[in-house]
Amino acid sequence: TAQIYYEKRRKNCYQRNPLKHYAVFLRMLSRRFKAKFDATSIDEFVGEFKRTMPGYPCPSTPTVYRYIDQGLLDISNIDLPMRHKRRRSKRHHSHGGHALHKKHLGNSIEQRPKEIEDRKTPLHWEGDLVKGVRRKNQPALMTLTERTTRFEVVIKIPDYRASTCQRLLQNEIDRHPAWFKSITFDNGSE
Repeated sequence: TAQIYYEKRRKNCYQRNPLKHYAVFLRMLSRRFKAKFDATSIDEFVGEFKRTMPGYPCPSTPTVYRYIDQGLLDISNIDLPMRHKRRRSKRHHSHGGHALHKKHLGNSIEQRPKEIEDRKTPLHWEGDLVKGVRRKNQPALMTLTERTTRFEVVIKIPDYRASTCQRLLQNEIDRHPAWFKSITFDNGSE
């Protein structure tokens, strides 16, 4: 007998046609958005329907948008006042105290002296690291650019640990001491 009850109940267990289930809601929604004078959004309409007609089933806002996108309703995105203009904003999560733990690695590149900034005095260099794969034991390139002439020196670095970069930069300065009055790095993520 339990099997018979199960089979009888199982026959009635199926997904209802959502268009019939939400018929009152969808009829009102269609009327509202076919009338061009109304500027409410789907979300506002869903909230208003739930408040004013609590006895009737109401789909969620994303479900209504999905029905519209699938073409199940007689309204389209062009009938909606904001759908084709609005872009959902991405949430930016704070990682708490980011600014408090920021590394201070010397003076900012914007604080260099005026004579260096205007590119008129030679022998002032700008440095940067160029990395391919983002692993410390992978090779990288250190580029040094003279600000006046745009002359470039490229140094291959076996890994981009700070000690390796500093040692190879010092080797270059020692090889050509007359070339360098100052070197400014941009304090990037490298």
